[in-house]
Amino acid sequence: MKQTTLEDIQPSLIDRIKAIAQEASNLPFEEKVNFLNEARRILHEISPFNFEPIDFVEWVPAETLKANGWNPNHMADNERKMLVGSMRKYGMSQAIVSMKEGRIIDGWHRNYTGSTDPVLSERMYHYLPRVCIEGDEADQREATLLFNETKGKHYVEKEGQVIRELVELGRADEELSKNLGKSSEELVRLKQITGIAARFANKEYSKAWGELDEMEIR
Repeated sequence: MKQTTLEDIQPSLIDRIKAIAQEASNLPFEEKVNFLNEARRILHEISPFNFEPIDFVEWVPAETLKANGWNPNHMADNERKMLVGSMRKYGMSQAIVSMKEGRIIDGWHRNYTGSTDPVLSERMYHYLPRVCIEGDEADQREATLLFNETKGKHYVEKEGQVIRELVELGRADEELSKNLGKSSEELVRLKQITGIAARFANKEYSKAWGELDEMEIR
């Protein structure tokens, strides 16, 4: 007996999905969000990847997500500005990880930024994307630490290499300073580390060059 394949059912199946999507597009906003979450949940149930939390991202009201009270991670003001700039320019590309009741396990800074920045909050209609994990109190605390520790750290030499590539791709120092939250002095140091400082010197940062000539490059 021949097994049914996607090729056999695809035309009618896709047409039905399109018809349902068209009908759902006329729903009021909150009902539309609820429908999309439920549709994703149904697809998640039949997905071969349904063990992975990222397979089901749902949109929830921002106020339903709460800090966990034990996260040791701290973000400096400069890093917060970088996060705002990144999310405004590229969108929210990482979901917040939480328990079903809303306790945040990872992504508190994304949560705070997405819910308090006026541009982002309005753009996302005061909702935020989240994925859920399960676990007891110990699991939750352990997960927070693991998520923090496994994000990786910058190596200065590699960061300098990326800066060089950005400059070669046409990024101006002013753009790099604004987009990456780095001072002119930091950019100069990174360029010096990769051995291209003189090649990319410019008038705006000539003062920084003079100041850094006397500094030890670590």
